[in-house]
Amino acid sequence: MHQSYEIGTAPTGQKSDNHVLVLFAGVIFVATRWSWLSSWAIPFIDHRILSLIVACVTAIMAMRYCPYRIRIVVLALSIVLVGASGSKEAWRQVKSATLGSYRGPATVRADPEPFFAGQRVVLEIEGKRYEAVAFGSLGRRLRHRLMGETVWVEGTRSNLRPDRVKWVAPRHVVGTISLTSVAEQWTYGSPLYRSANRVRRLLTRSAEVMPDSEASLYLGLVIGDDRNQPKAMRDAFRSAGLSHLVAVSGQNVAYMLIASSPLLRRMRTWWRFVATVLALGWFVLLTRIEPSVLRAAAMAGLAAFGFARGLKVSPQNLLAGSVIALVLLDPMLVWSIGFLMSVGATAGLIAITPLLLSQFGKMGLPQWFALPLSVTLGAQLGVMPISLAVFHSAPIIGIVANLFAVPVAGFVMLAGLPLGLLSAVLPYQLLSIVMLPILIAVRWVWWVAVIAQGVSPHGMANLFGWIAITGISLERWRRVRRRASIGTPT
Repeated sequence: MHQSYEIGTAPTGQKSDNHVLVLFAGVIFVATRWSWLSSWAIPFIDHRILSLIVACVTAIMAMRYCPYRIRIVVLALSIVLVGASGSKEAWRQVKSATLGSYRGPATVRADPEPFFAGQRVVLEIEGKRYEAVAFGSLGRRLRHRLMGETVWVEGTRSNLRPDRVKWVAPRHVVGTISLTSVAEQWTYGSPLYRSANRVRRLLTRSAEVMPDSEASLYLGLVIGDDRNQPKAMRDAFRSAGLSHLVAVSGQNVAYMLIASSPLLRRMRTWWRFVATVLALGWFVLLTRIEPSVLRAAAMAGLAAFGFARGLKVSPQNLLAGSVIALVLLDPMLVWSIGFLMSVGATAGLIAITPLLLSQFGKMGLPQWFALPLSVTLGAQLGVMPISLAVFHSAPIIGIVANLFAVPVAGFVMLAGLPLGLLSAVLPYQLLSIVMLPILIAVRWVWWVAVIAQGVSPHGMANLFGWIAITGISLERWRRVRRRASIGTPT
């Protein structure tokens, strides 16, 4: 992400290359996720303001009067206090639903998605978010509404079912509302929401020239809109290890910055930073503030700030800094599966991919093959612990499937947005011709997933596959080391 932003040369070439931020990122994640561990030791942890004051005062004193090692420990403890108190406050907000009947305006906070024969949507009412499921005419009136738009509803608010809490709490949903009426009238949101929704509707129109399944995959690849994907497609992508393609993240953000680079490189340094942050914020809104794109945008924003300051910030510090900032702003992210998968994949790319690339080079693999293989394996290994814990699977076929699917999916991500926007000016017949390359690419990605699903090993066969690859790689690495030690060519 840092490289994708660096369109010029940093003014001074200074470099930040320590691992303190990585330590702090781990500390705040643990403190936020398991805040109950701190409750017995910190009696005032439930008081958010008091905790922040104590943490800030302690940190300032440590920076001024403590030696380096003690300073790091004290700062880590201050982060524990901030993270734990933030977690307590976030869960207190989730459990603060206002119950009873309601009649009035409601703001859409998550685009409606199909739910059996109806629509499921998140509505913000009096500053709190509620999940609603609407059928019949109520569902039809909500189906075409988008985030930021306001509708007039009537219904009864209730607490969440216990089995739904862990799924919707990371989105700050506090309860449900059983709708009895949805008015036909509605209003647009702010100008920022209007612009993002306008682009989404244009892309949806451009997708109408494709069959329904391909259209849903195209929107998923470009803006992460996978609401209308059929179950068979979802299963195929999950079994093939390709689900990450329809979750907007670093690759999409990088392509957006690349597309913006002709304009950005003409600006002065600090104006470039401001423009980059504005573009990132708008893109985050366009892709619906998903945790994965938040992580990617935060890293890109930090890289842009480092560039403006003349710093070359290491990738691991960019990742750690983004985790710290995002968890401080929204502690509920530590319970988001999408956020964990995004951080894990990025950590794998940063920590594992360079090691694999080096070893593959020593094994004699050509660069054109070693690089994508290293990237694929690095990301797969980074998300494997989370995938096993949550989905109980880590398909080995994903290594091969990603090699065939990712380059073509990247073309869709890069070209799909500008070509889709041509729907604003082109007639339907001409648009079909313009979108034909995108349609072919989308079908390629889908069929890679289908074929990979068909040949993917399961259960013990999948486990033995991972063991075999690990054993072969270790043996090959041992031979390379042995030859190098005796001075013979590999």
